[in-house]
Amino acid sequence: MEKNKKRNKITIIFTIVGVLVIILGICFFAYKIVNLKENQEDNNTPEEVEKDKDYIIETTLKFDDSGYSLNCSNAIEGCITYKIKTKTTNAEVLSSAGYKDKYVFILYDDNGLKLYDAKEKKTQELNLKIDDAAKYNYELRLNQNKDDVIGIIYRNQNSNIEKYYSLKNQKVITNIISSMKYENLKYGFLYNNDGLVAYNIYTDTEQKLDLEPTYENYTLSFDSDKLYGIYYSKDKESGYYNVLTNKKMYENTYIKINGINENYLRASKIENIGECNGWDTYDYLLSATEEKVIFDEKLKNNICYNYYAMEQNGSTYLEVVKGFQAYPEIDLYTKDKKLIASNVKHYNLTFMKGNVYIINNNKLNKYDSSGILIESNKDYNNLLGFLDNELVYLDNNKLYLKNIETNNVIEYSNVNWNDNYVYEGDFSYVDKKENKKCLAISFKESIKENDKTYVGMESCYDTKTKTFTNKYTDGAFTNQIMD
Repeated sequence: MEKNKKRNKITIIFTIVGVLVIILGICFFAYKIVNLKENQEDNNTPEEVEKDKDYIIETTLKFDDSGYSLNCSNAIEGCITYKIKTKTTNAEVLSSAGYKDKYVFILYDDNGLKLYDAKEKKTQELNLKIDDAAKYNYELRLNQNKDDVIGIIYRNQNSNIEKYYSLKNQKVITNIISSMKYENLKYGFLYNNDGLVAYNIYTDTEQKLDLEPTYENYTLSFDSDKLYGIYYSKDKESGYYNVLTNKKMYENTYIKINGINENYLRASKIENIGECNGWDTYDYLLSATEEKVIFDEKLKNNICYNYYAMEQNGSTYLEVVKGFQAYPEIDLYTKDKKLIASNVKHYNLTFMKGNVYIINNNKLNKYDSSGILIESNKDYNNLLGFLDNELVYLDNNKLYLKNIETNNVIEYSNVNWNDNYVYEGDFSYVDKKENKKCLAISFKESIKENDKTYVGMESCYDTKTKTFTNKYTDGAFTNQIMD
């Protein structure tokens, strides 16, 4: 009995000691794990500790009407600073593009190329890694609506395109012809892929050409998204390649050829440097379907001549444009060179449904493409000109805009016309992106408003809100017409 009691006590003691050993072991093991974790954290590099931390890069931007970035370092009014979160400390802004700060896109390198959409506040990671960012100047190419990025242009230090990345196809195109500069990019570019290939950046499509890829210079001629011709040159060898007929034309005859459309070309035999206030001029109007000179008038009496062909609804008109191209006068011909009208201000002429409308002596005259007068309307009191295909006129000192196709009339209720006003057709314009139709009016004698002196005003109609505004100017108008 006594032995059993001693045995039970010994068992209890060993059990207690065992439990204590187990508890101490667990505590020691837990201590070791915690201590090991703390030591590991102490030994981590700063990059590993902060690998999920966000950094910030900033860029200050403003874009003009064409989408080009303006220099905000000069404190231009309206510049906006954009802040972008990045994952690395050495992230770098490479390029940007936008339209009047409505759509802004920023390309930056953050351990790989990324594209930031400022309007949507979203970042798109591109499948591109760059190790030679300093070698290139990057240019974002927007779609024709300027509300999305379609590609990235890699330019070398000579401003030539060296590579192009298509966002849609997610591929890089190389071997681009070295002469592909800014003037060609309204269509795309040429590259060498076992032969010359034309690539349309807006449709991401390509076209194999039979023209040799060995020339130094290529200039593309296209209509909308259709390529119809290429001027090529190298040393003294040159010519025009008709893409549609797969035929070389005008070989070694002209130093510059530009397609007006698939049927007509403009050309020069000498470089017109310094003439016509820096505008490109062409001394010849040529046929693109056969080797034929249509007009060959050159600079006369210090007046610049240029040539155009208007094709609409199966009708063709030829234009001899005289004078500075922002304010030209036009001699209009049929395709058989029959004169329809001469010395017409460009804002007194418009084409519609294959016919041409010309304002002359306060009459609205309508001609067909053979030069026959179809109609002469004398019902207007005071015709001022055209704004695109809309007629600008006065009636009882009220200013009106009338669509001669739909007969829709807009009365500029914010303008009370008087003898001090002069309509300036050279400076009136339509801004479709801003939904504005603006008429420029100069003052014969300056006027004062709010202690300021003004020499003219723009009267604008907002087609979206149906509202009118007057904007006074104390200096010269800005011409909206570009060649």
